Order: sequence, then structure tokens, then C-alpha cells
Amino acid sequence: MDSDGNLLIDLVLVVLDASSKDLAVSCDVINNTLIPCLGKETNRILIGLNQSDLAMKGRHWDHEQNSPDQLLQGFLMKKANSVKRRVWEATGVTVKPVCYCAGYTDGEEKQNPYNLSKLLYYILMAVPTGKRLILVDKLNGTEKNWTSNDADYSEAVQKSFWDSLLDDVLEGVDKGAVIGSYAIGIPGAIVGGLIGGIVGGLCSLVAEPLANLKLLEKLEPFAKIFKFE
Repeated sequence: MDSDGNLLIDLVLVVLDASSKDLAVSCDVINNTLIPCLGKETNRILIGLNQSDLAMKGRHWDHEQNSPDQLLQGFLMKKANSVKRRVWEATGVTVKPVCYCAGYTDGEEKQNPYNLSKLLYYILMAVPTGKRLILVDKLNGTEKNWTSNDADYSEAVQKSFWDSLLDDVLEGVDKGAVIGSYAIGIPGAIVGGLIGGIVGGLCSLVAEPLANLKLLEKLEPFAKIFKFE
């Protein structure tokens, strides 16, 4: 923690290989090293089981649907539950492993991502509201990278981003009202609140001022994916 008692680490994403036959060593590192350092706050640790398409030697991946078939779904669920159980039994911490595929391109061979929206959703749920919009600038805006998931997470992701923006707007309103009331009284509080709300929202969108133009470009494709219109 810093001098004000705020956490310095919001989230640790642990990426494991879903195609691995034995994750015992990885679980030992999580249980004996990572969790003792972070404490038992369950929302600070996220486990991602990558390469889900290669589990069971890739034989049960539906390339047309870009998703695991029923047999592979069951296998991945057992794998995730096994990791969850090992961590719980050793530490008392409950984790929610996410099975996903990051995707890759190797010459003419290409594998599109799977469950990235789900992974993003769990990341956003762990990150403080005020920091979520900063992540927009780091996301790949290619729509097909986000469309294949085991459920629809678009509304939940959209809401988390808007919650972040709303928090900054409300904070701006509060600060603006205080400044306005000191300057010219009650009318000033109203005007100050309106100005503060606008400034608060804009500050959230330009959390990295030098990347402002790039950020706005990133928001445009995500408006279509997550219905930001």
C-alpha cells in the first residue's frame, strides 16, 4: 500500500496453459508465493487458462464456430474447477479461472481469439472504477477478436466503462459545485456543478492526455462492438 493506504497492485493476472496435463507446480506458486504477497482479497487475483483450443490435443475444437465442442467444454470446466479447488484447499481464497484463447497467426494458419470479452469483463470487475477507461486505449479494436465467447458479455463490459465515466462526471460535479459556491454563491454552485461534471468526464476520457487522439480512435470501433452509440 502507499502512504494513503491505497493498494499499489489492483490485479494480478496469472496465465496458465489450459492444454497442460499437470498444473500442480503453477498452483503451488500461486498458493505459496503469490497469495501470501497479495493477501486474501479474492478480487485481486485472476487466473486465465489460455490455449483452450489446444486442450485435448485440439481434436475437439470447432473451428467453424470458433468454440470448444461439448466434450471439450466439459474438459475445460473440470480443469478450471481443479485449479479453483487446489487454491481454495491451500489458501481459503476463491478464484474464478477463465478459459480462453488469445489467438495467433502463423503464416497461413490463424486462430481467432475466444472468450476475450469474458476475460476483459473479469479484469474490469477487479480494477477500480476510476481506472477502467484507461484500459480502452490498450484494447485491440478489431471486432472479431471480441465476438466469440461462451456468453454475451458486451452489456456488462459496456456498463463497467460507463460506470467509470459516470463516477468521474459526478466527482467533477461535486468539486465544481464547491468551487462555484465559494466564488458567487448558490448560482455559482449550479454553474460550477455543470462545468465540473463536464470537466470530470473529459478528464476521464483523456487520462493519458498525450494519447487523446489515439484514445478517441479506439472508442469508435468499440462503440459498434459494445453499442456505445
